[in-house]
This record gives sequence, C-alpha cells and structure tokens, in this order.
Amino acid sequence: MPQETNLNVSPYFDDFDNQENYCKILFKPGLPVQARELTGIQSILQDQISKFGNHVFKEGASVTGGGLRFNSAYECVRIQISNEGIDVESYLTDLYGVSIVGSESGVKAKIKAFIGLPLEENFYVLFIQYLNTGGDDNEKFVGGESLLLDGEILKTYSGLTFQIGEPIAQTVTELPCFTGSAAILSEGIYYIRGYFIDVPEQFLSVSYYNEFVSAKLGLRVTETIVTADEDESLKDNASGFSNYTAPGADRLSIQVSLKCIPVDEEKPSNFIELMEVINGEIISATQNQDYNELGDTLASRTFDESGNYYIRPY
Repeated sequence: MPQETNLNVSPYFDDFDNQENYCKILFKPGLPVQARELTGIQSILQDQISKFGNHVFKEGASVTGGGLRFNSAYECVRIQISNEGIDVESYLTDLYGVSIVGSESGVKAKIKAFIGLPLEENFYVLFIQYLNTGGDDNEKFVGGESLLLDGEILKTYSGLTFQIGEPIAQTVTELPCFTGSAAILSEGIYYIRGYFIDVPEQFLSVSYYNEFVSAKLGLRVTETIVTADEDESLKDNASGFSNYTAPGADRLSIQVSLKCIPVDEEKPSNFIELMEVINGEIISATQNQDYNELGDTLASRTFDESGNYYIRPY
C-alpha cells in the first residue's frame, strides 16, 4: 500500500510521478534550487526502496524483531481510582513490571499492563501475572484488600516514593478479578507503506471481562505532517539552539498503533490485519518476516523438490 498523504499540494508541490521514470534530479550551476526538487529527491529514492521492499516483504511484515501475540487467558484485577487519598492515575504508568502482594490473600503477582478508564467507571484495571498463591490456598486477590509493593522501592515520575510493604492500590470490593484477553505487539521494525518503521512494544486490551472474544487484530497507520509550530526542534539550530524566528522544513510522520476491530466490520484503509480471532481461538495470523514475492519463489522451489506435505496436523 503506497503512502496516503498527498504532497503534491501547496506548499510542497511534490510532483514526482513514477510513470515518467525520472531516476535523478540533475542540478545545474546558476539556477535556483526549488523546494519541490529537494522533496522530489526523497520521493525518487523512496520509490526505489518501496519497489524493492514490495518484492521482499508483505505489507505489515516484521523485518527485525516484532511479532504479534494473543493471550486469551490474561488475568485482570480491578482497582479503586484512589489509594490513601491519592489518585492512582498519577502514577499508573509507573506500575509496569512492579511486583505486588495482597494484604489479606497473600497472593503475589506482577503487573504486566494497565488500563486507565474514565473516572465515571470508578475503577482502573491491572493486567497481571500471578506468581504464587497465598494463605488458605487463595489463588487470586480478594475484594477490598490492599495491594502492597513487593520486591524493591518504587519511585514514580510524579514524585511519589513507595517503600516495600506500602499499599500502591486497593482492589474494588465486589468481583475484583476477571480473566480477559489481550494482545501484545513486540518491538521491532515493520514494513509499512514502503517504509521501514520502528514500532515500540505495545499492549492492547481486547477485553478484560471476556476470554472468548472475536476480533481482527492489526496495525493502525496514521500519517501526519509535523510543523515547527508543533515540534520546536524543527526550528533552525545553527546557533546551537532553536531559533523561533527561523522555522525549518516540515516532516512527514508515520505512527503505528496496535488496534482491534470487530470481525464483521469492514477494514479501514489505514488498518493492516495481522491476526483474526474467533471465540478466543486464533483463526489466521501472519508470520514474522512475512515474505511477499520472495516467499512465493521459495515456496515454489520447495514444492519442486519436496512436493505436497504438511508440517503440522489440521
């Protein structure tokens, strides 16, 4: 899929057309350099890269690292929005990877992700991995108990410091624990719209109440043009600092986020499907380093020498 943002508009006027087969822009002494020519250089090079990339990789393929995992049995616990008079949202992002223990149940767990829900919901959700059971054979946290910090001191970006054994959250009083579904996108380089995009690790709650979900999981691609008004670093820094009187060139930014849509919904143009899940079971999924024309060639060669066979049972 090609880039969607049209740059052949004011003020860029990038009129590159691959049908013209212009392979270089040849500057000449005595003639001014045009802005569209500078942008056109990048378009020519990008066209060459994408033609090669399209031969090797399918859209949305992970090139280095990456990969999508689906977990239909992700343990969740609902916590109150306030902990000893402090809004948990102020340090919610700092709880990733923190180990906790229930003050009453004695159950230990590690926080793997979280959801900060609107305040009218009156709770937040922690996705956890249970480490061991507690007293009286408790396997899960109980309602209304404190979740105590376990392991090491926690210092948050909001300036709070929690000592070991101090409460960092309180479970809701009724039905605090559920088994839900979640998807995890590993950090890596993905081939998207002819570009090789660095994508950070991402977590997506498909449902924190239901483990038998049905959804399409994939990448939502967002293209934006960023100006110096939005990013101060794009201003001229020739003097060692950003000169507010000298804005620089704009940038085309491509951001990728993990997203799920209902199985019966038509896929938007900016959505790349990587996996389909029906009733909690993976029906189809792209493979890491999913090759395009190159993959077909390798498959054809394997067929010529080995014929038909299967590598796992139906």
